Amino acid sequence: MLRETYIEALLDQLEADNFYRDNIFKLTQKFRMQKPKIDIPNEGSIFLIDIFCQRPRGSVIDLFDWINASNLWSNILCGELKYRFLSTSDIPQKDSDTEGNNNILKELVKTSPEQIKNAEFWGGKFGSDGFIEFFSPPINEITNFPLEVGSCRTDQLITHLGENHGFARMPYGYKQVIIFEDLTPPSLNF
Repeated sequence: MLRETYIEALLDQLEADNFYRDNIFKLTQKFRMQKPKIDIPNEGSIFLIDIFCQRPRGSVIDLFDWINASNLWSNILCGELKYRFLSTSDIPQKDSDTEGNNNILKELVKTSPEQIKNAEFWGGKFGSDGFIEFFSPPINEITNFPLEVGSCRTDQLITHLGENHGFARMPYGYKQVIIFEDLTPPSLNF
């Protein structure tokens, strides 16, 4: 339901605001063609689309997710969305492998006991897949990050940003958790 409401609002804005529409399509086109990456210290790089939207095998990323991923990329470039990498002992497993993903998170906590307070994976299709909690803010103010593992759509991440001002992402194929925090002040909508 939330996704449908968000899509309707996005479509309304695209229809009503020519400036927004023109710029978002230019940004999305550039994002898709350039395939931007983030460098991982001492380990190579990760495609931003893998962070923001990983679809199940055989699925394609739809325009809605390309637009949202482009917006998130823009927020990084503008300094509004900050991130940090945490190296893990293994690549994430399927959602059904609760034990395997929890072992990866337990190892992460064990390697950073002074920094990471707790981390847990429970999987599922609704809400977050788990969380990572820090003793003190690793980026700015947030200490508890909802975790998304593996396949993920952009609206899940945007929901976490709206509700929690941050999220943690453990994408398939990488031995990394990337935590993000939104540094823009919350807005009041009356």
